[in-house]
Amino acid sequence: MTAQVPDKVIYKEEKFDLVGVSGNELLNPEIFGIKLMSAGTACYNGYILTFKCDNDEFILDELLIRTREEPVNINGVKAEKYEGPLKFMFSHEYKNLQLKTNFTGEIYIARDFIEEMYVHMGYQSPTAFRKVFGFIIKDDKIIEVKDLSKIMEEKRIEDPHKDSYPTNPEDGENIQEWVTRKFSREIDE
Repeated sequence: MTAQVPDKVIYKEEKFDLVGVSGNELLNPEIFGIKLMSAGTACYNGYILTFKCDNDEFILDELLIRTREEPVNINGVKAEKYEGPLKFMFSHEYKNLQLKTNFTGEIYIARDFIEEMYVHMGYQSPTAFRKVFGFIIKDDKIIEVKDLSKIMEEKRIEDPHKDSYPTNPEDGENIQEWVTRKFSREIDE
């Protein structure tokens, strides 16, 4: 198994990794009839979402996908052939989607990753970043933004290896639970 490429969030013109989600599901491109393929072991689901937090709104701005078929237009935007640095993984991209997703819930975004905390499985933990923000969102409207950086630092100090590996490797069921948690970004307070 491999660490997964995270979805992205642009906040105050800086790009962050999306590291936690609770609430209704974030958008899955298959709802538009796109037949996705795995983009490799680092992106099993075959897509990367990029959201923008702008003018107190949480909107889908860009989308990378891997598909063999001609993608459909989304929100009036036609997919272009992707030629960026991850072209070995993705076939098409949508830019400037400005798509409302009706998301209600909470997200954590993070940047300034601490390399020593890298886990080669699923998504990286919010505690593995120096800068972390939490957003409370209702129907794509940003209700509250909290700087969680200090809280994540305290959690790192308390247990620097939390969730870096299964707590009981001899217990096969525990390993499966750990793998499931690493591939989920569910916020666990």
